[in-house]
Amino acid sequence: THPVLRTAAQAAIALSLGDDPAPKLRVQQLLLDCFNAEVRERRCGECGHEHASAKLMPLKPPRHLLLHLKRFDTEPTSGRTHKRHTRVVIEQSVHLGTPSGSRYDLRSLVMHHGPDSASGHYTALAQLDDGEWAHYDDERVRLVGRTPFAKREAERAGYLLLYELHETSVVDLT
Repeated sequence: THPVLRTAAQAAIALSLGDDPAPKLRVQQLLLDCFNAEVRERRCGECGHEHASAKLMPLKPPRHLLLHLKRFDTEPTSGRTHKRHTRVVIEQSVHLGTPSGSRYDLRSLVMHHGPDSASGHYTALAQLDDGEWAHYDDERVRLVGRTPFAKREAERAGYLLLYELHETSVVDLT
């Protein structure tokens, strides 16, 4: 299951990287997997069916999507964490797979550099109003051009992704 917190303006979705050591995953596919029907074992009091399915689908597209790539696992016996360095392709644009076809554009990215959640370093990339991207590393900020990030680094270190509803996809959210 994928926990989702949502309001009319935003949705935060935790994306599991799964147990399958796939060579490379894609944010778009992980996002669509969140909205697959989930079979639940329950007996219907009216008809007696033992299986039901539930499907999570937003009624209205939120303005922002905050996607959390679940890169850390906790060892049950020791409580120690370790990081999954699974490659995840971070697309510039994603969609929810809804009938409205709303498209979201990547606006910022937080990366974790290090072996586990107890150690390491965080950096961020954010798109400025003029379309340029800036890299934030503690007190250092540098412009990196219109290509937001070093692909290889982001695929292994990407942790939090902020997408914004594309301007031509904006609908009344009230």
